[in-house]
Amino acid sequence: MISVYTLFIVSAVISILLYCAPKTAVKVGFGLGAISCFYAMCHFVANMGVSDSFVLGGTFLYAPKFALSPLGNFFSFVVVFIGFASSVYGMSYAEEYIGKANIGVFACLFNTFILSMLLVISADNVFCFAVLWELMTLISSFLIIVNDGKGTLKAVMVYLGIAQIGAFCITCGLLIIANYAGSFEFAKWGNVNMPMGASVAAFVLFLVGFGSKAG
Repeated sequence: MISVYTLFIVSAVISILLYCAPKTAVKVGFGLGAISCFYAMCHFVANMGVSDSFVLGGTFLYAPKFALSPLGNFFSFVVVFIGFASSVYGMSYAEEYIGKANIGVFACLFNTFILSMLLVISADNVFCFAVLWELMTLISSFLIIVNDGKGTLKAVMVYLGIAQIGAFCITCGLLIIANYAGSFEFAKWGNVNMPMGASVAAFVLFLVGFGSKAG
C-alpha cells in the first residue's frame, strides 16, 4: 500500500524535473505512470482479500489515517487499471502537446491525479477525505487547463464552483454521520444508529455532492 503511493510520488517528482525536456518527459513521465499502475495492479490483486492501514505522523488537526478493505482494494485496482491504459495511450497522445504545453508538468499532474484518487479511496477519516477530495478536484482542473489551454479558464472556474458546492454537501453529510457515530473515523461507523430525518438529510447531501462530481 505505502509502496504503491510512494511509487506514484517518485514518478510525479521525476516528471516535473523533466520540465525542460519535453520529449523525454513524454516517455519517462507517462512510462513511469504505466509502470506504477502495473505494479499497483499486481499489488491490489495480490492483496484483494487483505485489509491494510497506516497513519502518517503529525499533530496538524488530525494524523492522516489511510486504510484499505478488500472492497477498497477492488476500487483501487479499477483506478490503476484505467490509469495503466491511460498512461500507455498518453505516451503517444502527449507528443501532440510538445511546444503547446509543458509536458513535464502534464505528466506530473497525471501521476499526481492517479495518486489523489487512490488516497481518496483509502482515506479513513472525515478531515483526510475532505482535504484529498479537494486536492483531487484542483489537480483535475489543472489537467484541463494544461490539456485544453487558457481558453477553458471560464469553464474551469464554473467546474470549480460546482465542485465546491458538491464538496460542501459531502462534508456536511459526513459530519452528520460522524455526529451520531461519535467518531470522525470511517472504520467506526459500522453500527451507527441515525434517526430517519438525519439519514434522509445525509442521503440528499451525498446525492447532490457526489452527483455534482459525476456530472
